Amino acid sequence: MALANALASRVDTADRPKPEESNGAFFIGYKKADRDKLLVAFQAAVAAAGLCVDKSAVVCRASATAAALVGADASIGQGLVKQFARAALLRDQHRDFSGAFKVVAGYIAGLLKKPGDGWLASVTQATRHPEMKPVRRIIWSFTRDPGTGLPASTLVADTQWQPQLLANIRALMARLQEDHGLEPVPNLGSRLAKTELTNAPLHAGADLATGPHANLRIHTVHKVKGETLDAVLYLAEKDHAETLLRGAETELGRIGYVAVTRARNLVWLGVPTTALDALRPALVARGFSEVGVA
Repeated sequence: MALANALASRVDTADRPKPEESNGAFFIGYKKADRDKLLVAFQAAVAAAGLCVDKSAVVCRASATAAALVGADASIGQGLVKQFARAALLRDQHRDFSGAFKVVAGYIAGLLKKPGDGWLASVTQATRHPEMKPVRRIIWSFTRDPGTGLPASTLVADTQWQPQLLANIRALMARLQEDHGLEPVPNLGSRLAKTELTNAPLHAGADLATGPHANLRIHTVHKVKGETLDAVLYLAEKDHAETLLRGAETELGRIGYVAVTRARNLVWLGVPTTALDALRPALVARGFSEVGVA
């Protein structure tokens, strides 16, 4: 509550006494290559505080970051294929259909010759553009259905998943052209090649069901909006943290505010180690304590 008040310039009071469990707002530095270690450390802190891991979450701003944390290895495929692989992992491993849809829609736009200015925004912003509902429904169906749409990440990447992806993308583009006059770019096969795909399922070696952070939810901030969680790790970039510290008066500031105020008991803010020295004074001034520092 103290952190929320500091960020929003309010003087609200808590509706419960201070909990006996470990609680508070903390910050910790991380290196991109070691993000998985940060998730393990956060999960250990949640367990040590007597909180529920399955009622806690790691949140970040970008769907691509969430997909990478879920298990999309940077070495899986290249170009558009890599992005569709990330969408499949978001859907299958973390049940994040909204995040997967946004990734798919973005790269479907890249496969159209002249979709028009603002086409992607009109597809993904349902309430503002009801006239795009038929197109949105087609892309939603493609995203959700591993049989006729985005293939299941359990398929072998190079011999099963990629050929099915290519066939289903071609069918999707044909339908968009026939029903809505959206012309695809040429050479879909070369744009969706199997280069750098392995002869193993997409999620091989990165299954959250058995991984070191099993049961720990990973979402975009938008996905957890309105939820109440035991603990939250907000994995931020430098500019995300800076915007958060400036308060909740801007749209970007409110996104950070939403992220850290989902937690009832414990919140960790992850910031890049390269920005730690510059951000530390402002973080402490806002009420954060540094992990591991008394």
